[in-house]
Amino acid sequence: MIPRTAVKRLSLVLWCALLFSAVEIGHLFRLQILKHETYLAEAERQHKQKIILPPKRGDILDCNGSPLAISAEGLNVYAIPDRIKNRKKTAALLARYLDLSENYISRRISTDRPFVMIRQKVNPLSLRELQEKNLEGIGFVPSSKRYYPRHSLAAQLIGYVGVDEVGLTGIEFSRDSELSGEPGWLVVQRDALGNPYNVLDYPLRRQTNGCHLRLTIEAEFQEIAEDALRRSVVESGAHSGCVVAVNPANGKILALANYPGVDLNTEDNFKLNDFLNLATNLPYEPGSTFKPFSGCALLASKHVTLKDTVFCENGTFTLRDRVIRDVHRYGKLSFRDVIAKSSNIGMAKLIQRSGNEELYRVLRDFGFGSYTGNAFSGEDRGVLPPPTEWSRATKTSLAIGYNLLVTPLQMAMAYAALANGGGLYEPALVEAVFDENGNMRFSFTPRMVRRVLEKGVIVKMTQAMIAVVDSGTGTA
Repeated sequence: MIPRTAVKRLSLVLWCALLFSAVEIGHLFRLQILKHETYLAEAERQHKQKIILPPKRGDILDCNGSPLAISAEGLNVYAIPDRIKNRKKTAALLARYLDLSENYISRRISTDRPFVMIRQKVNPLSLRELQEKNLEGIGFVPSSKRYYPRHSLAAQLIGYVGVDEVGLTGIEFSRDSELSGEPGWLVVQRDALGNPYNVLDYPLRRQTNGCHLRLTIEAEFQEIAEDALRRSVVESGAHSGCVVAVNPANGKILALANYPGVDLNTEDNFKLNDFLNLATNLPYEPGSTFKPFSGCALLASKHVTLKDTVFCENGTFTLRDRVIRDVHRYGKLSFRDVIAKSSNIGMAKLIQRSGNEELYRVLRDFGFGSYTGNAFSGEDRGVLPPPTEWSRATKTSLAIGYNLLVTPLQMAMAYAALANGGGLYEPALVEAVFDENGNMRFSFTPRMVRRVLEKGVIVKMTQAMIAVVDSGTGTA
C-alpha cells in the first residue's frame, strides 16, 4: 500500500505537469492561432523583399530625331539594415565609393526600417569594385540618370528633372506624365545570408517605360538663334533677351532661345531664375512694334485707307495735355507711311477715328491679353485692359504700344497671323509622341484659334509693313 504522503506528492506533481501543459498549449495556441498572421507577416518580411522596378524616362528629340534629353543607366544603392553585421566598417566602405560622409551613411543604416536608400543614380562604372565586395545588407538596383547631350541648348524650353526624375520645369514638367512611364515591382526571396534571388512563381509587374517626344524645334537652327541672341545681348550691353521663331502656316515653334543660358547637366549650380522662359513669362510694353495691330483695327473698320494722309506736326504734338513726339520731324504722311516710318503722332491722330470697342476687339482677336494655348506651363497672359477701365488717354497709348503688356510669344503668334493672311494659331512644341516600341501615340495637327480679320485687311497691312524695310525705319 502506497503511503498517503506519497500519493499527495504524486498528485501535486501531476497537477503541476497539467498546469504547465495547459500554459504551454495556451502559448502555442496564441502563437499559432491568434498571432498567426502577425508572425507570418514577420517571416515574409525577413525572407521576402519587394523591389521597385523604375521605368526609363522617355527621350526628348528635335524634329530630326537628334537627342536633346536622354536617360542613361545608373544604379541605386540601398541597404537592409538588419542584415548588416558590421555597420561601422560598412559605412566606411560606402563613404569611399559613394562620395558621402561616413556619419551620414551611419545614420542611414542605423535604423529599424527594413529598407533604406543610400544614394541614387550612381555611375555603374564607379561601383564595380564596391559590388565585388558583396557587402552584407547592401544591394544595387538599376536606375537611370537624365543627361542633356547639348548641355545648354534650349535649356529653358526643355527644363530639367529632380533626383527622382520628376519634371520640374519646361517640357520635362508639362509633359511629365508621358515621359515618366509607370514603375513595376518584383518580389524576391532572400537566403540565410540575406542575398536576394528570384523565384519564378513570385509576383512580378514589369515597368512601362516613358514615351519619347519629338519636338518642332530643329537643333542646328536653335543653335544659330542662340548664338545670334548672345552676340546681340552682349553687343548692346543688355542683361538678357529672347528669340521666338514660328512657322506662320501652322504655329510650330522652330526655335525659342533665352539668354543667359544654363547647362542642364550642372544641376548643383542651378539658380532660382535660371529657368525663367522670357518668351512666355516676361511681359513688356511693345512700343512701336505694336502699331501694325492697332493699324489693322483702323483698316478693318474702314476708318482709313493706305492712301489717307495725316499731318504729323513736324515732330511734336499735344493731345489732351499729353505731348507726343516723333524721332524725326515729319509733315504730311499717308497711312502707309505712318506705319513705314513708325510715326507716333500720325497713329495717335488716326486712332481717334476708331471706337474703343472696335480697337479692343481687334487687339483681343490677335491674342493679346489671353493665353496662347497649353504648350507652355506657367505662361503669362499679359495685360489688355477692357474698355470699361480705359481713361481718355488709353486709346492713344494702346495705338502706339503702351498701356498694355504682351509677351514675346504673343507678339510672335500675332505677327505670324499677319504673315499667313489672318489665321491665329496656337503655338506647338511637340510634333509627335512615340511609346517605347515606336508606336505613335500623338501626331501634331495645326490648331487655328480664330481667323482674326478678312484677308483683304491683312494684305493692306502687309503692304505697309513691306514699306518698313523698303523705305521706312527698318532699312538700317
